[in-house]
Parts: sequence; structure tokens; C-alpha cells
Amino acid sequence: MDVTRFTRPVPTDLMKYALRLFESAGSGEMPGSHIPRPDPDMGSGFALTNIPINRGMMAIVRETRHLDEVQQQSLMSRVMHFGQALDGAASDPRLQAHVREEGDGVMVSEEFVEACAQCDFDTSNNDLRLSIDSIAALIADKPAT
Repeated sequence: MDVTRFTRPVPTDLMKYALRLFESAGSGEMPGSHIPRPDPDMGSGFALTNIPINRGMMAIVRETRHLDEVQQQSLMSRVMHFGQALDGAASDPRLQAHVREEGDGVMVSEEFVEACAQCDFDTSNNDLRLSIDSIAALIADKPAT
């Protein structure tokens, strides 16, 4: 499978916007973000459940319909793998200033989010994830803000 259509860089402001959309819809704070129950009269088929990841991704799809298909798919792929990048960064000394636990949450620098919009993907081991090495290289020597 050619993964290049899912792994292209996206504009940093678009990545920041998508992450805010995802969080707002996923938490149920975004008006209209709940996924309605399917109408039983519609017959059989598949329906998305009203869970945070589905609400978040549907909000991104809904709000980025103006993008071309490849850019939208790349954006969604980067948002879907952002959590894995956070996990990897938390244990990487090169990124500790950019991703750190604080109170009940995780503080993430603007530079880290911007790097996640532009970084390479790691496709080793038949896996697809944002490359921690690429993220670290993009923000090397930048102070966390």
C-alpha cells in the first residue's frame, strides 16, 4: 500500500486547528459534535458510535471539507498518530522540554505540535507513526513555548 497520500506534511496552523477541533468535539464541548444514533428504518449497515475519537475525527472531516482529499487524509493521519508521538516524546530526553506532565495533564509546546505537522513518518515494522527522531531534529535547540 502506498502510504504517501497519508503522510504528507500539513500546514502548522491547520494541524493546530485540527487538534483543537478534535479535543473540543471529542470532549463533547463542541456544539453539534455528538453522533446521532442510526435510524432503524434505514436498514442494515455500519454506524459510528458516539465516542470521543469518532466525534473528534468527524469534526475534522466536517470542518475540512474544503481541503483536497490528500491534504485532508494527511491531516487526519497526523492527528490520529499524535497521541503515539506524545507517548514517545515523554520518554525521550531530547523532547522533555516540549512534552511534560503538569498536574493532571500534559503540557505540549507549540514547537512540538508544529513539528508533528511537518515531520516524517516512521514506517518500520509494518507500522505507521510520527517519527520521534524527525520531530526531535525539527525542534532541536528550540526553546519550548
